[in-house]
Amino acid sequence: MIDTPATHVAHSETAVTTDGSRQPVHLDEQQSDQSLAPADTDTKVAIDTRTAAQIEADLAATRDRLTLTLDELQARLAPSAIASRGKAKLKGIVVDESGGVRVERVAAAGAVVVGLLVLRGLFRRARR
Repeated sequence: MIDTPATHVAHSETAVTTDGSRQPVHLDEQQSDQSLAPADTDTKVAIDTRTAAQIEADLAATRDRLTLTLDELQARLAPSAIASRGKAKLKGIVVDESGGVRVERVAAAGAVVVGLLVLRGLFRRARR
C-alpha cells in the first residue's frame, strides 16, 4: 500500500471551520485533507477571482502606499522636525496670539530657572 498524505479520522465527527466553530462532517476512515468539509454548506469561503495582473497592480499600489507612509514617518521623526515642533510649542507658550510676549509666563519660567540655580548652589555648598 502506498502512503499518501491523508488524515486518519477514526473517531472524529466534527471539523473546525474558518470562523473557529466546530461543524459536523461526514467522514470515511481515511480522507485527504481537502475533503474535510463541514456537512452543512452555510460556511462560505471567499474565492479570489482577481487575475494575476490585478493582483500585481494591487501589490504595486500597496507598495506605493507603504513607501508614502514610511516617507511621512521619516519626515515626522527627523531631528530637525522634532526640534521645530518643540520650538513651536515653546513659542506658543511664551507668545500670545497677537505676537506679544506673555510676560507672566516668561517671569514664571525665569523664576523656576533662578530657583533651580539657587538650589544647585546650596547643594554644592552643602557637599563641601
